[in-house]
Amino acid sequence: MNNTSLNILGKWHQRYRFQLILLILLLLDCYNLIFVDKKFAYEFVVDLFTQCVILLPLYIMHRQEIDNTRKLQESEQRYKSLFLYNNAGIYVVNLDGSLNTASPNLLELLGYTEAEIQNTLFSSLFRPEDRRLVQQTFADIIRGSLRSTSRKLQMRRKDGEYLTFDLSSVPLKADGEIKGVIGFAKDITEFERMQRRLADAQTQLNNIFGSIDIILWSYDADENKLLTISPACEKIFGYSPEEYYEYPGLWAAQIYDGDKALVNNRISAASKKIPVDTSLEYRVIHSSGEMRWVESRLFSSYDERNRKTTVNGVVLDITHKKLVEKNIQTDLDLAREVQKSVLSPPIYTPAFSIDARYIPSKSLGGDMYAWYRIEEHRYGILIMDVMGHGVSSALICMSTRSLLRGIIQANLSPEEVITELNNHMNKLFKGAVPAANFYFTAIYLLVDLKNRTIEYINAGHPSGILMDGNGKISELKSSCLPIGLIPVLKAEKQTILFKGPVRLLLYTDGLIESPGRLLKKQLDLLSEVMRETKDKPISMVMDTVLASGKADKQIELDDVCLICLEIQ
Repeated sequence: MNNTSLNILGKWHQRYRFQLILLILLLLDCYNLIFVDKKFAYEFVVDLFTQCVILLPLYIMHRQEIDNTRKLQESEQRYKSLFLYNNAGIYVVNLDGSLNTASPNLLELLGYTEAEIQNTLFSSLFRPEDRRLVQQTFADIIRGSLRSTSRKLQMRRKDGEYLTFDLSSVPLKADGEIKGVIGFAKDITEFERMQRRLADAQTQLNNIFGSIDIILWSYDADENKLLTISPACEKIFGYSPEEYYEYPGLWAAQIYDGDKALVNNRISAASKKIPVDTSLEYRVIHSSGEMRWVESRLFSSYDERNRKTTVNGVVLDITHKKLVEKNIQTDLDLAREVQKSVLSPPIYTPAFSIDARYIPSKSLGGDMYAWYRIEEHRYGILIMDVMGHGVSSALICMSTRSLLRGIIQANLSPEEVITELNNHMNKLFKGAVPAANFYFTAIYLLVDLKNRTIEYINAGHPSGILMDGNGKISELKSSCLPIGLIPVLKAEKQTILFKGPVRLLLYTDGLIESPGRLLKKQLDLLSEVMRETKDKPISMVMDTVLASGKADKQIELDDVCLICLEIQ
């Protein structure tokens, strides 16, 4: 028989042993009556009754013993749960303030054995500055003037280290009299340490929160309630956080009328989980009446059920940035007008006509054209496109423009003109910025009306389109590297002989470059336009070309220069 069976049998025997004895006695009496005396007698009834009278008190006592044992076991279990297995330590203090006993876990926390700590003054375990408070508190409990108390105090370990405890103390009563004090000591040292760290972090966060000139805010879209807003709102908007909490509609009222619909639609979309741009610039009216620009960024968040919506945001004052942008734009507009002012005026004569169109992009660019009359029957023509955009490209363009008149009117050959321009680019950036970072493409033409020739060099530029009187198209293709890429540029001119009237179209890459469209298709389109407008004035040719480009949304990001010349 295994141990489990023996344990079950032992518990059964302990519980029902008295009933078993009664059953055995009854069986013995029956046996004696039937097999021994073999008759029913008065003495038998008396004996049976006597046995019952004697055994009944014993049975009652037995039941009481079982009940007491059960209660004792339950009390023992409660004691173990309370005294031995409770996370909080337990202490009992005598009337004289000495420690009567302490639970094992409390002793372990403090590093003492029970023998070392028993009968010592309980108050001696605390910091010197707290001992008087502990003594007074326990005295009040013993006198009955204080029913219970709960305090955070530090207790000294055996090694001298102090631990923080949450102490709860109550009177210990027996027979209606106070015999001492019993209490719980919960170790909260780590909890307090974490609380201090959190408090320090919160303090640092609040310091940052209050010092930065950025508004951080949180808004409950479901309750239409402002949850939090940082102190920077007073500097940017002119009102304190308290005023925004008290008047929820104050912020909306400060939005410039022309921007209210934009802002409200964006916040509404964010609260409804509709994707929106995270950044928005709009105007607000400061409490002083001054108009200011702000940039707002929104971040929506939802609860665990994806229901409640909180819209969080960051607001920056960008008034100065907008002012700088405005000044820069004014300067750019002025620079763009200067660029336009140096462009060559059109020439219209019976034998020779030339005109151009210049469409600048939003920023400064490096597209430029120029032409000069060298002799009565000779003209020098240049179109160029500096790499990139912005101020640097425009400056290179203007620097080159200042040299063109002297170079072209010096009656130089196309090779000499290109060489001079390449030398200028290399000298311009020598010792400062590597010249390879800046270059430009160009086509230079030398038109001779008397000899009916066009000499040209295409330095990495888009091909020019030449159409004769019969509508035949020829291309002026690139014949050398762009200008400024290398110190010594070898360029060889190409010569075109013509007899009858011709038209020539020159342009920069902004006219033909379009995402998703083949370059050949764009060139074919230009050739088709030239054929369709061969009997129209050259101004109409250029207008038609530009109109077709706008229809295809080609002319958007880059500058466009377009030259059309006609020789009769």
